[in-house]
Amino acid sequence: MRENSNKLNGSEGSSDYKLGRLYTPLGSMLAGISDQALHILTFEHLNYKGSPCKQLSCNHPSCNHTLQKPLFHKKEELNAAVYELNPKLKALFRAQGFFNKDVKDAAIDDGSLTEGTLLEGSLAVNHPLLSELQRQLSAFFDKKLKTFDLPLAPKGTAFQQQAWKALQAIPYGETGSYTSQAAAIGKPKAMRAVALANARNPISLIIPCHRVIGSDGALRGYASGVERKAHLLELES
Repeated sequence: MRENSNKLNGSEGSSDYKLGRLYTPLGSMLAGISDQALHILTFEHLNYKGSPCKQLSCNHPSCNHTLQKPLFHKKEELNAAVYELNPKLKALFRAQGFFNKDVKDAAIDDGSLTEGTLLEGSLAVNHPLLSELQRQLSAFFDKKLKTFDLPLAPKGTAFQQQAWKALQAIPYGETGSYTSQAAAIGKPKAMRAVALANARNPISLIIPCHRVIGSDGALRGYASGVERKAHLLELES
């Protein structure tokens, strides 16, 4: 087994966060980075149905081309996109420190925040880390890359960090179970807690929670949609 080369730093955050939008055949993704590391990578739309598509837009009825959004060019576009996110994704950005510090939690939850003060940081345009992330994502979906090589710094509890590190030990093309993941971190009875930590994984694909399935072989849940999970496992098979 090749060891995953990503560095899991568990950073406490950065005052210079940047956000950008990336393209994948399974829908656009939002990435939150600092100059040092990747903090967030998540599909922009959690509900996925359809077939993978390599075009940003097309007319084929089976393609989910509405999930492909144009790249950001202005911070206002980025703010508007995050403002419209599913509440679960807003909670993810909040947990990783990407909301302005003067924005109250209640405003995030009830939707009363304003677009102009939504995000900490700036727009990632032509940032080398974002460009490298897009390159590696494209190679991954073209089946030319099996192991990502990027500095990672997700914020989380000590238990979450353990669970996410165990995910990175599951090789490309293989799957694990919640039972085996709990055993790997020395807490064999913590299957439910492991599943919850996986659900709060802020860096999709690279910290590969899609590789965890039920002990009976069922796909179980996946924060970005079970159909996406099935496509990802098929891609890696």
